[in-house]
Amino acid sequence: MKLAKDYNSVMGRSADIMKASLGLDFNDFESGSVAFDYEGLMEATGYTIEEIDRIQSRTGVGHTPLLELRNITALARKYAKPGYGARILVKDEAANASGSFKDRRAACAVAHAKKLGYKGVIAATSGNYGAAVASQAAMQGMKCIIDVVYNHTSPDSVLTTEHPEFFYRKPDGKPLAEKSIKHHYNVLNLIFGFAEKQDIIQKNPMKKVDPPKVSKREVDALTEDEAVRFFNALLTCDFEFRCILQVLITTGLRRGECLGLQWTDIDFLNGTLTVNRSTTYTPECGIIVAQPKTAHSIRTIPVVPSTLSLLKQLQKQQEREHPATLLSGAFVFSRPGDPFEPRDPSAITRHMKRFVKTAGLPDVSPHDLRHSCASLLLSSGADIKSVQEILGHADASTTLNFYVKTDLKQMRSATEKYAKAFGL
Repeated sequence: MKLAKDYNSVMGRSADIMKASLGLDFNDFESGSVAFDYEGLMEATGYTIEEIDRIQSRTGVGHTPLLELRNITALARKYAKPGYGARILVKDEAANASGSFKDRRAACAVAHAKKLGYKGVIAATSGNYGAAVASQAAMQGMKCIIDVVYNHTSPDSVLTTEHPEFFYRKPDGKPLAEKSIKHHYNVLNLIFGFAEKQDIIQKNPMKKVDPPKVSKREVDALTEDEAVRFFNALLTCDFEFRCILQVLITTGLRRGECLGLQWTDIDFLNGTLTVNRSTTYTPECGIIVAQPKTAHSIRTIPVVPSTLSLLKQLQKQQEREHPATLLSGAFVFSRPGDPFEPRDPSAITRHMKRFVKTAGLPDVSPHDLRHSCASLLLSSGADIKSVQEILGHADASTTLNFYVKTDLKQMRSATEKYAKAFGL
């Protein structure tokens, strides 16, 4: 009897297919509508926990960081009965090889396929499991096919009756942000383009769609006159906050890079600092310390004498309050009372908003100080290559296109130099 191959028919036989390929009947481990005996399933596979750990470890899976949600822990202890307040911890599964918790089962699946002598693996997915399988297959030296287009390219697919631009809107019908639309377009074009080349579909439907344009963002940066006012205003604010802002505007560091600095990153003898880490904040995990944004972001840059002097004063102040400041792992801009915990990045942004408003300065953010640093360096005669390296950009075009703002004063100076050179 010829079996039907449409999507619903295949999915209706999924249990039989898995039993034939894996030798396991998943129905044996199901209980009710939601319960599943995972322990029994693992015993049936013949793999021990120790073996699974070894399989996963070989490809960098597992042993992900365990992070405490300190604010939630504090709340739990505040409202719980005495002796019942628990520490609230989460596992950062984004630390797995492909940034997904599904790396764990993908590692086992791919390793088992290799053990059975298969040359490659196939996964039907439209999400992070596909990325997990692909990364594990690559590390095992196996071929891999990720079927991410079937549901959208089958004869009854929405793409055959509707325009692909439906991907550009939210569920409520409102358009996505320009950058999100551009990202969706690029991803879909790559997927369908590949499917067309592999003869999975006859024609890439994205060819019907005009590539979306992203409006060029206006750079927010302080002019030379505004920078003078900014430095004068710094003299009136809290000392540690003054140090943070001065580091931002004189080094061009990102907010997270600045707050990720540890005292071991500051070389007072040579007048440099090294960017080795960055901090971010999420409501789910709190403050996370990780590697910088890109490989080019890891860099050593010079520090102007006045900023270096402020940092030295801050270090001495912290030494008096916390003698452990000089130990490895102590943060330059630490949480009050704990030199080994960085400050909250969002708190810095809120503090700065109040600062510029009180000082009567333009409404600039900590990241705008990075823009300002680039513009002020170039207006002071620095070459674009040096500015690029200071900011940690891989390409000088990024520095010029997005981080440099030229004001009328600078343009007039440039035209005056031109006129003088040619006697105009």
